Amino acid sequence: MEWEALLAVEAADTIVGVLHRAHRQDRTPTLPPRALYEDNRDFNEAVDDSHEPGRFCEVEFRPSEVQGQMEPESHRVYFAEFATSSGSPPVTGES
Repeated sequence: MEWEALLAVEAADTIVGVLHRAHRQDRTPTLPPRALYEDNRDFNEAVDDSHEPGRFCEVEFRPSEVQGQMEPESHRVYFAEFATSSGSPPVTGES
């Protein structure tokens, strides 16, 4: 019975250790969608030039703004591809 308790304690310790290491490693700062959108004018202009503006209730929306606000993850992915192909360094939000 004592060995089972010891095994349970060791297993719990291992799990806590793995979770703690994973938590400490995931310290990547993420940009708010608005910051990524506002800081990349060239990319936004390229998106706007390649797509028609959207209209909703007589209000016109820029494609880059819609993508940046509604799909921030795909906006980041497309920006990374754009930055790689154009040779521009990606904006990281760090000074």
